[in-house]
Amino acid sequence: MHPLAVKYRIGIVISIFGRYDLTVRMLDSINNSDLSDTMVILVDESNSRNSPVLSEHDRQISDNVMQYPLKADHLKIFKGQHGNINHSLLIGFDLLKNVYQCQYLVILDSDTIVKKHWLRELLNAGQYLDKNYPNVPYLVSGFATINGGHCEIGRMGPLRQMNDLGGINWLFPSQQYEQIRPMLFDCHFDNRVCNWIKKRRGYLCCTVPSVVEHIGYIGLHSQPKLNIDGMLVYNHDVSVDFYWNKNDLDQIELKKDSRLIHRLNLDLETNESRSYLLKFKQYHYQYLHVNWTDSEIESLLTPTDLEIYCQSSQQIKQTMAVKHILWNYGGFYVNQLVECLQSLDPLLNYQDHDLTQNIFFTDGSNQTTNYTNYANYIMYGSKRCPLNQNARILTPEQSQIYVLYHGSDLTNGPDVSSLIR
Repeated sequence: MHPLAVKYRIGIVISIFGRYDLTVRMLDSINNSDLSDTMVILVDESNSRNSPVLSEHDRQISDNVMQYPLKADHLKIFKGQHGNINHSLLIGFDLLKNVYQCQYLVILDSDTIVKKHWLRELLNAGQYLDKNYPNVPYLVSGFATINGGHCEIGRMGPLRQMNDLGGINWLFPSQQYEQIRPMLFDCHFDNRVCNWIKKRRGYLCCTVPSVVEHIGYIGLHSQPKLNIDGMLVYNHDVSVDFYWNKNDLDQIELKKDSRLIHRLNLDLETNESRSYLLKFKQYHYQYLHVNWTDSEIESLLTPTDLEIYCQSSQQIKQTMAVKHILWNYGGFYVNQLVECLQSLDPLLNYQDHDLTQNIFFTDGSNQTTNYTNYANYIMYGSKRCPLNQNARILTPEQSQIYVLYHGSDLTNGPDVSSLIR
């Protein structure tokens, strides 16, 4: 049913241009967010339904995407001819500004995921700028990229002020649209819009922390390139401060094969460990990276376990935390001092949605042949799978293909040997 032509506070344009599997994840995440007083326009920017470019698999996913039951008021537009994201934005913003009279306009890329209150954070930022800097042009992003020239140049109230902003997602007041609209005809519209705002002494800002994460490659045709260590990686943007938490996970439906990487606030974080985190996120851009606080861990425990937990040493706490996290949610636990050398995806079969297994790594310093002393800084557990069942043990040589531990000993993670023997 076509939405009624009424006013909305916020209008969102989502341009869908392939990568339908990622688009489904994006729609799942925005469906779990607050979209009150919001109009969403999805524009299918791919080739037509009968195009030979789309495989049958992609065509089925494409149909599922365009039939997706969005909770917000929305309009879906099928384009009969392939164009580009610029054309989608023009179609969407023209409708949102002129028909639905939205006060704020938002671009959301089709290969992003968002936090539950992402839109509220963007709106709060826009209202802060409207109040404190009236009549000054601005863009607000929920995503603080770490690649390219999009560096932070300072803080401004609750926001970080950026040198530049990629066009992954923006919020801006609709009264700016008439000036911005001519720039949308250029495929480098984001650079043109950012330069236009900077010339007028406007503001390019991001929320703190990030509330949007990019899970796809940069651009449709990105190619892998060599990083400084000679490793072959894809150049995709990640936000180093974007974490999911327990509340976020509880809002979405997790499968046994959900791609999660868990870290504990209990672990010591340094500048060095943040660089390891960044590398992990670049190799695992399709994973949800979860940061657990002590209070969130305690909420998982039974009263008996909680009493033991509160009276235990740090290492025992970490052991209990990882055991309960992997049992309830599944995924990888990774210590802060673990550097990723390549993607962990080859270790798992994500086509098997009933995947039930555990994976343990062994340290290179372990010279025994039965590997009873498993590395306590990284492990994988399927949801609801006891740690002592269906265990796959990697040799030290196999383990060192994937990760490198930079700790001086094995005390910075949970000792799980008693759990899995």
